[in-house]
Amino acid sequence: MTPKKSIGLVLIILFVGSSLGYLFYVSNARRQAIISSASSAKIGQDTEIATPLQDISNYKAIKEKYSLHLTPLQEEYFEKNRFLLLNEDETVFASSNVHNSDKMLSDFDTIGGTKSEQNRKLEDTVFVTPDVVLHAYSRYLNLTLEELENTQLTTALGAFLNDLHSNLANASKYSTDTVHDRYMNLEAQIVLAQVLLENKNPKKPDTFNTREEEELYLSKDKTVDSLQNANQILNKYSKDLSPDLVKVVTYELDKIYSANAMDNSPLFLQYDDTLKTDYTQFVPQGYYAKKSSLRAYFRTMTYLSNSSYSFKTDLGISDAMLLTEQFTKKSSNGRTPLDSWDRITKIMGLYAGTGDDITYTEMHDFVANVYGSNPVSDQVVASGVAIQNFRVHSSQLRKPEILSEGLAGQKIEQNNTLSYRIFGRQRTFDTPFLNGLTDGNGHVDVKLPSIPSSLFIPAVMGDQRAKDYVGTFLQGDAEFSVLEVQAFMDKFQIKKADVAKITKDEWFASLDGAWLYVLGSFTGGTYGKEYPLYMQALPFADKQIQTFLGSFTEYKHDKPLPIDQSYTDNASDIEGNQESAIPPVVKGFVEPNLEFWYRFNALIDRTQQVFDENDLFKDSPATERLKKFKSICILYTTIATKELHNDAISDDEYELLRTENLKFMSEPFNSAFVSDNSGKVALITDIYTDDANDKTLYEATGTPYLMLVAVGNDQTPRVAVGLVYNHYELTSNRSQRLTDEDWRTWVYDKKDELPRKNFWYDPLFAQ
Repeated sequence: MTPKKSIGLVLIILFVGSSLGYLFYVSNARRQAIISSASSAKIGQDTEIATPLQDISNYKAIKEKYSLHLTPLQEEYFEKNRFLLLNEDETVFASSNVHNSDKMLSDFDTIGGTKSEQNRKLEDTVFVTPDVVLHAYSRYLNLTLEELENTQLTTALGAFLNDLHSNLANASKYSTDTVHDRYMNLEAQIVLAQVLLENKNPKKPDTFNTREEEELYLSKDKTVDSLQNANQILNKYSKDLSPDLVKVVTYELDKIYSANAMDNSPLFLQYDDTLKTDYTQFVPQGYYAKKSSLRAYFRTMTYLSNSSYSFKTDLGISDAMLLTEQFTKKSSNGRTPLDSWDRITKIMGLYAGTGDDITYTEMHDFVANVYGSNPVSDQVVASGVAIQNFRVHSSQLRKPEILSEGLAGQKIEQNNTLSYRIFGRQRTFDTPFLNGLTDGNGHVDVKLPSIPSSLFIPAVMGDQRAKDYVGTFLQGDAEFSVLEVQAFMDKFQIKKADVAKITKDEWFASLDGAWLYVLGSFTGGTYGKEYPLYMQALPFADKQIQTFLGSFTEYKHDKPLPIDQSYTDNASDIEGNQESAIPPVVKGFVEPNLEFWYRFNALIDRTQQVFDENDLFKDSPATERLKKFKSICILYTTIATKELHNDAISDDEYELLRTENLKFMSEPFNSAFVSDNSGKVALITDIYTDDANDKTLYEATGTPYLMLVAVGNDQTPRVAVGLVYNHYELTSNRSQRLTDEDWRTWVYDKKDELPRKNFWYDPLFAQ
């Protein structure tokens, strides 16, 4: 492609991008009208003829390229439904190198073949699925969050804890009697958090003198954050605490690092002895597990966001008030804890949404409203009159929607779980969907399952196919009768109506909310004659559920706890003989779900807006990387729009579709150690705990499926190849929390031991 053509195409892409941005911000009705106008397009069942597979010119070459040996049943399925999903181990991808930043994106980049026009082949037909760009975005967002937690958030958390400890120690020193004991108790709680955060390797040097020195550092990083080391760190703080409190902190540390039981927290038992801490939650998950600094951050934030000052007891109220007062006092460092707390809370909120619990902001406003704007003295806080006054007005406080504590042999109402937390648990949009449709919220008027299915999420967002499967799930796994299913569905409809009331601005208040809004584009129902034949096939609705839940798994997996990098375009590819005839253009395909592409482009725009408005990644490769990704997605949107309207797609656009790569979205911002796990995309995350039956619900992804589609736009019948999610849902005994390492052992080394695919995916495979 000539430089002039490249520049011209960029200008076209930028113009189209601006138009697409506008399309998102117009009313939903207007956007639907734009999409519905495709009904007048010529593409569809009445014009796209279902060319027999044996007559498609590149089909045989596709099978040879990917070493496909399809069974008669698979051939029949493909012929009938115009798409086919294949396990990775049935293809050439199974033997490709996994030692890279992301195998799914790396494999996707190989589909288009060489960069050279002279060496392109008809079997290099790229099929762009929503799955692959959602996965690319997930990896990118994961990298940005990891970068923030490694730098800004860890630094802010350390400053917050040091300043708060300083204030509490000072308050304890100059207080008397009962108030002195309360301040020392609070000091012990903060000391424990400091020990958790400091229990890690020293910062990695920019350079090492020898390879052995680097290997020693990396080896130490795997085990440095031990209980023994934590107790040594505790020694430097012990002089400020009473011997009894040191024993309690030591006992709590043992429970945290053992991470294998559910029990009362020795430091927080005093506030409510009916609540138990699930210590298995302290097992670092996802990228938090890969180095000691992230494991330390994970444990600290898990502790601070799970430990609650319950308002069931006077001590819970008084300690929460005393702690809140120390947020705004200047420490010995000249800072206030509130400054650092604000920074952490704001960034977590941008990524994951608003907190579910009462934290400093609500507590401060409530105290000012009830007791007056002046600071409340320690003596007043400790008095019975002040506590009674608090209880009289406590109905003004917002009740939590998340029930994450274990209960000691009883169920409790949300009113009784009202409590204060230093960092509130993030309330993502999916949480009320699951909690509101299970029996974990106390007394209910209809029978609800004790453990949900992730199917509840797409179903409540409007997916009729998922809703039908929810009924099957309830009758099977939950043993509901037909009448009980009907009663559940009546309650389900109320929740569905609540979801419909969520405004676009509310969805886009956080990146996680916007992400879930994008997934809502897969719940629209069937596709009419204007769409390609494979999208009209009945099993494609099940493929949409898998895309939704595969991306949902990544969405739930990477949550905040709450060296410039050069890019390569593989320019070293052999260009071939410049004098030989250039092979015909290779016509790939983009899935023409325009609602998805409009929403996804808006998510990219919102991500950049969040970064810009909060001075994030100003001098980081993250900014340029996001811009590059946006230009690629605009190209995909342009092609998808033309496909749906049967408009001509230029050779330049087809060539860009074939040669644009996505692996750059997963490459670390800084140099990274490559291990046997590098590039492996299978992951697992817990989303719900059923205390009554000792079960935990997990969502997981395996190795991606290869997806073949037979399409016929541009008067060119062809088979195109893409990659899609491979989603699993499973339950396990709650006593041992499954990690990515556990799951990847199954996926990559013990495939025969993998759980059976969920019943709702049966229609996706030749039986």
